[in-house]
Amino acid sequence: MALGEACKRGNMKMATFLLKNGMVADGLARAAGAVNNVAMIDLLLDYGADISANDGEAFRAAGGARCKKVTGRLLEESMVSSELTNHLGVALQQAAWYAGLPFVKWLVDVQGAPVNHVGPPYASGISPPSLLIRASGKLNGIGGRYHTPLQAAAFFYPEMIGPLLDAGADVNARGGRFGTALHAAAINHDLESVQLLLTHGADAKISTGKYGLVLTCAAKSNRSGHRDRTLVIMDLLLKAGVDVHCTGGKYGSAVQMAAKTGNVVALKWLANHGADIRVKGGRWRNADKAALKESKICGRTERAVVSWLEQHYGRQGWD
Repeated sequence: MALGEACKRGNMKMATFLLKNGMVADGLARAAGAVNNVAMIDLLLDYGADISANDGEAFRAAGGARCKKVTGRLLEESMVSSELTNHLGVALQQAAWYAGLPFVKWLVDVQGAPVNHVGPPYASGISPPSLLIRASGKLNGIGGRYHTPLQAAAFFYPEMIGPLLDAGADVNARGGRFGTALHAAAINHDLESVQLLLTHGADAKISTGKYGLVLTCAAKSNRSGHRDRTLVIMDLLLKAGVDVHCTGGKYGSAVQMAAKTGNVVALKWLANHGADIRVKGGRWRNADKAALKESKICGRTERAVVSWLEQHYGRQGWD
């Protein structure tokens, strides 16, 4: 849309011309996504732009742009709105994905943003240049893909976990793609974040989200090569009370996740701790089928899992 492009580029003359000729002032989110674009914000507000449009879309854009001036100006306008808390929440949720710790701390400590805000993190129409945010533009549903700022931080910006927890974020809030912040940290093989979340009372036994169990997330192959972290995290989860026999989630169990992603180290750990390697359920029904399926797609890593499984458990009796 012409006005949106003018707002994004900060072209005041073009935006003024379009508005004077009757164009609806709906470019607020585009303007808010540009750093220090306060004059454009004022112009749009003068022409009746709605700061609450699309569930606070402008606040998400401002949060992603990490611009205090623009965010502050929008909040000034929001002071007379009953939706101030929601506007702060959506700005924080966006910032937790994209902005960085200083801006997040400003939102929480100075502006009083609610750290437990739950709501759709993005509305259609926002498409900042970041790959992350472009992908997140597809989100739908209550809570969105990552549900809370804490879960988003655990997956993308772990340095924000501490400040969010200190500010009162619910460490066991459930919902979104991974289920909890601990699930997100475990699938990232982020040892420090897992330790921090457990220290603050994260429940390692919660079964929720795409993969169901935190242990299943930890059993996913660590492509970065830090296999020692996988085992340390699994040890921590065991101490926190996880049951290696539990099933649930897309792949049924930690065993099938390890087999599917070629994580022989995790499979050996599970076997040594009494897990049933022949356990049935999940997308591929059993570990052997999961490994065979992936070996045809991904190659030698998963073939190594097939070899290990057949060497220790045979080729028969999986069904």
